[in-house]
Amino acid sequence: MSLSGWQSHINGAVALVKARGKSQLDTKIGRSLFDAVRTHMTVECISRSKDVKEGIDWWTSFASEDKVQHEVSVLNLKVADLRAETHKICTLEGHTTDNIEKVLNHMRKAEQIEKEYVAWYANLTEEWTPKLAAWIDDVAERNLESTACYPGRVDVYGELWMATTHNIVRASRLFILTTILRCTAWITAELDYKLTPEYVEVSRQASVLIEDIVSSIPFFFGWKSPDTELPLSENSYFPCGNDSKISGKGVTGVWAIWPVFAAAASDFATSSQRLWLRGRLKYIAEHLGIRQAEMLLQLPTRYPSTFIYRDKVKIEDLKRSKMASMVGGYYPSICETPVTSA
Repeated sequence: MSLSGWQSHINGAVALVKARGKSQLDTKIGRSLFDAVRTHMTVECISRSKDVKEGIDWWTSFASEDKVQHEVSVLNLKVADLRAETHKICTLEGHTTDNIEKVLNHMRKAEQIEKEYVAWYANLTEEWTPKLAAWIDDVAERNLESTACYPGRVDVYGELWMATTHNIVRASRLFILTTILRCTAWITAELDYKLTPEYVEVSRQASVLIEDIVSSIPFFFGWKSPDTELPLSENSYFPCGNDSKISGKGVTGVWAIWPVFAAAASDFATSSQRLWLRGRLKYIAEHLGIRQAEMLLQLPTRYPSTFIYRDKVKIEDLKRSKMASMVGGYYPSICETPVTSA
């Protein structure tokens, strides 16, 4: 299935949830379906920089029985709207007082959501806290793409859906940090944003988040703890529903795709982390049969650098367009290929 096909599936599921209304929450299965659709829809909006069409209030008015899950769902939805707004804010043309204030306010908004995520994590119960299960010795670089575990720690979680929640949070926070740097790059347009204090701090925070994602992924793919016969992820249950155990790596692969891609595409992943993470995407595509992972492997995006470059290109195009309208001429986009005579 293509990425556009996957998007159509999500849109269809959202339409079904809206049609069912609040009555769907009367059963465990109904609640489970609602939560799953909301999570997929949120990730879809974040990944495509789309605002939440139905509005955050609509999706959170059906409060989850789990307070921890509800709080983080609200924050994830805020990130979706933040990313959509960032594309507009960071392409404002002209460093006027009004525009500078808009960008600064947007950066403060991103920083506030990040603080709320940090507070959410600080208040987690012991049940929600990941546990260190093993430490993996060095792996030869030639084997990184195919090995199950990246060198370093391996974390495990009480349930698969808890691990999924943690990783969606980590990916969301990576994009919050991206927004902060995009705002920084806009404000310091004549300077190299990589020389700013904001870049140093974001680099540190992003590196930690990527390391946390990397250490969680073996859990999704059936890593076996030395003291259990079954892979830990297969001892997990769905957060609600008919109390059935999760079986089959395809289910776990679906939930692993987004955080793996978010970490692999980050400017702050090391070359060895990126190699290993892309190997995991390849594994999801070839061994689990989830072709969306194959599509993601083909995307050239690196962030925040790609987004910052696009912001600057759009601003330059706006300037050229404005100049053209003033003099009645034509100014091609700097992304266009020059026309040469034969």
